[in-house]
Amino acid sequence: MFNNQRFRNLRKELKFTQKELSEVLGIKQGSLSDIERGKVNDLSTSIKNILKEKYNVNIDYLYDKTDSIFFNNYKQPEINHVVNEENIETKEELRAHFENLLKKVNKTIAKLEVEASEIDALKELKEFIVLKNEIQKELDSL
Repeated sequence: MFNNQRFRNLRKELKFTQKELSEVLGIKQGSLSDIERGKVNDLSTSIKNILKEKYNVNIDYLYDKTDSIFFNNYKQPEINHVVNEENIETKEELRAHFENLLKKVNKTIAKLEVEASEIDALKELKEFIVLKNEIQKELDSL
């Protein structure tokens, strides 16, 4: 059975506002709100596909079949490079750095998806999605 609370948690994990995610999914903000408030019992196939393909979401998480929000099929970024370059000394600083970076990447993804009709934007979008997944994996490991 679809778990609306997990859907809301997913949106927050992706660092999207309701407005941003509704634009990405091609639905009205009110419809997204209905999903989060439990007024919708299931997601459309197109929404599931977008979440899975663009954001590496494990759809089974939304149906209480697993506790893993994301699939683990992407590579880990080089943490030491980030730590040294940013002069990060504590785990909390590292988490804050990655959360800030993830928010910026998600906003860039949303912007590029609007412009996705252009080939260059699509290539850049793909690169940012990979980067977002790598950052999310690091956050999950902290």
